[in-house]
Amino acid sequence: MDLHNGTVVHAIKGERDQYLPVKSVLCETSDPVDVARAFRDQLGLSEIYIADLDAIMGRGSHREIINRLARREKMEVLLDAGTADPRTIQDLLALGIKNVIIGAETLPSWEVLLDICAITPGKAPIFSLDMRSGKVFSRSRQLESMSPLEILEKIKETCVKEVILLDLDRVGTQMGIDHALVDEVRRQFQEISLIVGGGVQQAGELETLKSAGVSGVLLASTLHLGIITQQHIAALRVRKRQ
Repeated sequence: MDLHNGTVVHAIKGERDQYLPVKSVLCETSDPVDVARAFRDQLGLSEIYIADLDAIMGRGSHREIINRLARREKMEVLLDAGTADPRTIQDLLALGIKNVIIGAETLPSWEVLLDICAITPGKAPIFSLDMRSGKVFSRSRQLESMSPLEILEKIKETCVKEVILLDLDRVGTQMGIDHALVDEVRRQFQEISLIVGGGVQQAGELETLKSAGVSGVLLASTLHLGIITQQHIAALRVRKRQ
């Protein structure tokens, strides 16, 4: 879920000022609680990725909503609130969320990630490798000067064990995942638990990604449009247990 001005918005290509409230076959409103309940009750999903766009853009936050989703609605929240400040990370974890996501987009330097690891023993953050058209997207020139694979090589120096591979240009487009990059990452970095997001096109892609060794997939548009349904998710879980 992408949150902006108290509502769930339809993210397309990372063009945040153009985002509109989401229209979904799952529920009648774009209220975050309604959407989260639809994911849980209609699709059987308990883990939810939240991008607090207001926080990422420095225009406020949705902490009260996130706290409700985590504590009252019992959702396992993975939260990107655009922070790389160790103290703020501790405050976010106190909301009851499952884990904090540190995005390349808002990470000021690689050294800051090392500092975060130093003060969060036993609770390694998730790192989001944010990209545009396959290139690293970050406010840090240091990070943008590296390739995605070089970033992942440096991840070995940190506490991070789980990475989101996210191409913002593909988000909300249903143009398909960059499978060549996913395959290369799986080949070179088998020790990393990999989540892939941005551009999932149809249900068959989930099985392809699972077979490639991907641990999780970020879905939004395909759920709201009814392209991927509860039946698809249930079938994937059955195959996972076999």
